Amino acid sequence: MIDNQTENELIKDVQNGNLNAFEHIISDYQKPIFKAINGMVANYEVAKDLTQDTFFKAFEKIDQFQFRSKFSTWLFRIAYNAAKAHLITNTNKARLNEKYITEETLITYAENTLESIEDLRMIYKALDQVDPQFKGALILYCINNISYEEIAEIIDVPMGTVKSRIYRGKQQLIELLPECIKETHLHR
Repeated sequence: MIDNQTENELIKDVQNGNLNAFEHIISDYQKPIFKAINGMVANYEVAKDLTQDTFFKAFEKIDQFQFRSKFSTWLFRIAYNAAKAHLITNTNKARLNEKYITEETLITYAENTLESIEDLRMIYKALDQVDPQFKGALILYCINNISYEEIAEIIDVPMGTVKSRIYRGKQQLIELLPECIKETHLHR
């Protein structure tokens, strides 16, 4: 990740018409934005499209960024809103269909702590069943390591609401996970 000063300089360059500067921003944020969106929509191809849309919208509206918040917060809000709009308009909304669990999607979340793709598949299925109201905050916090304060700005709710949604999302996820997964991954 680039430091805030360099990032702000890049943003000013983009606002002044330098397209190459925006490529640096994309390369810095593409993976975390994709992870957040993919976690919400649970569809690799849709997540790729929404990630691209996020950067397109950010580029279109870069002149509106006024440096009052962190750029990452502003960008994640665009991504969050794109994923949320997709879920609202999509007929199967937040339910994960087995055909969407591709190896590419699973590899995106593969961590050294997970012992098998099957464990990851079960975790992903359980995450998909978490109430969408809690799921967005949970993904931003657990997968993207975004602070409570930034999540509050991204999803436009008070910080107490963010903490509550993350807590409730974790509780739902724990209830939905098979016992063998809880023992293996939650008690380390």
